[in-house]
Amino acid sequence: DKAALVAKITGLIPNSKPAELNTLSIPQLKDIYAKAREGKKAVLLEQERKELQTYKDYDDILDIFSKIENKEIDESPLFFEWNVWRALTMLDDGEIIGNFRVDEAGAPLYPAPGNMADIVCKYSDFEVIVEVTTSSGQKQYEMEGEPVARHFGNHKRTTGKDVYCIFIAPTLNGASVAHYYMLYRTNVQQYGGKAKIIPLSLDEFKVLLKNAAAAKNKPKSTHIYDFLKNAASYAETAQSEADWKAKIAEQVKTTFLSV
Repeated sequence: DKAALVAKITGLIPNSKPAELNTLSIPQLKDIYAKAREGKKAVLLEQERKELQTYKDYDDILDIFSKIENKEIDESPLFFEWNVWRALTMLDDGEIIGNFRVDEAGAPLYPAPGNMADIVCKYSDFEVIVEVTTSSGQKQYEMEGEPVARHFGNHKRTTGKDVYCIFIAPTLNGASVAHYYMLYRTNVQQYGGKAKIIPLSLDEFKVLLKNAAAAKNKPKSTHIYDFLKNAASYAETAQSEADWKAKIAEQVKTTFLSV
């Protein structure tokens, strides 16, 4: 009712005046409440971004990943998206947008909708979409093969920048790796040419985070760009998808250490 809406609004907007709010209609109050909630969430997310970029939550991020791998967290797909967003926000100097929904306290509430990428990273010269999954085996390929490539193609059509995709899973299925390998080596009009999708296991992603945390100078977008360009280009000379994946894994070991 109106009294409940007014109470919620005054809780979110300390300087609001209940007497004035009571003169408004319920639809008007609902609109104010919705905007106030989004405003509060935006403030909380900005505070979290600033804290993450200090690397002080590095150990907590690794702990959450371990709990997900050990199946100690309910709704692990949602928390996997959220924690990868936290890790990328800590690592990156771009605009890192998680398409999952959060509650008023900034905690993850709903995963990203199926018609868009899980995470979008925007930089001055290029953009990266990030797709994550906790699925494994044949199910991973069936669930993530076509949608990931489609999201890549859709995003490439909406920006004039160079676009890459990072696909992260606790365990990579061989069919998924083979699919992305072939898409890079094939000119597919539907995906805007070669689909530059880089598969990373969670262990490899954690190595990148470890290297960044240990680096004297924290990596910037230029270093991320170099890593992605090299990782994708290995598909041109690799003898197979397994060879491509092995070359990426080898590069991961030293990435960010000399920045």
